[in-house]
Amino acid sequence: MIGTAGGIATEREEGGLDRVVGVHVDGQLVDADKVCVCLGPWAALAQDWLDTPVPMTGIKSTSVVFKSEGPIEPFALFCGEDDR
Repeated sequence: MIGTAGGIATEREEGGLDRVVGVHVDGQLVDADKVCVCLGPWAALAQDWLDTPVPMTGIKSTSVVFKSEGPIEPFALFCGEDDR
């Protein structure tokens, strides 16, 4: 399925814990018994869905943007800018 996730749906279980039962995609609930949130640098957007902080740190880097007459392959080049 391709769409825009808008949050997760949960049900309260015995003991007071919430269990994920689905994901809201384009306004419709898609049933799920397991959900993997893979948002990369946008993971902090899931804080409201999960009701828990999602700490994020980043590395400042440089982007190069250019125009091309033809199609460009969707690849990224990562250089050794991170001194960690």
